[in-house]
Amino acid sequence: MEFSVVGQLWNRVKRFARLSADDIRISSVSVESIFDEEDDALRNEIDSLSNGKESTNRYRYKHTYTKTETELQKSYRILDLTITATIDEIKSAYKKKIREVHPDLMVSKPMDEQEKAKLKSRELNSAYTYLKRIRNF
Repeated sequence: MEFSVVGQLWNRVKRFARLSADDIRISSVSVESIFDEEDDALRNEIDSLSNGKESTNRYRYKHTYTKTETELQKSYRILDLTITATIDEIKSAYKKKIREVHPDLMVSKPMDEQEKAKLKSRELNSAYTYLKRIRNF
C-alpha cells in the first residue's frame, strides 16, 4: 500500500506518541489502543483527502473553509471596536456596553431578559479581561 505524505506524517505522529508515552510512563498499550481503534479509517481518510477524492467517512469535515475567529478578534468584535483601538477607546466602549446590560440594572425586566443580560455581561467581561491582559493595562 502506497502512503501519501499525510499518511507518512500520521505514522510519525504515532511514533512520537509512543516515544512520549515511554518518557512519561504511560502504558504503551494505552497509546496503541488510541491509534489502533480507528487507524484504518483514519489512514483511508487521509489517503482520500490527499488524493483529492470525496470522502465517505463520517469524520470528514464539510468543505466550509471559513477562517476561524481568534480570541483577539472576537474580543474586539464583542466591544464593537477595531484592532487599532486605543486603550482609552477600549475602556470607554466596555463601560458603555456594560451599562446597557449590567444585571443589577435589569432587576425590573422579565427573567428572560435578565438571563440574556447576564450572558452578555459575562461575554463583555471576558472580552475586556482578555484585552486588558493582552494590551497590559
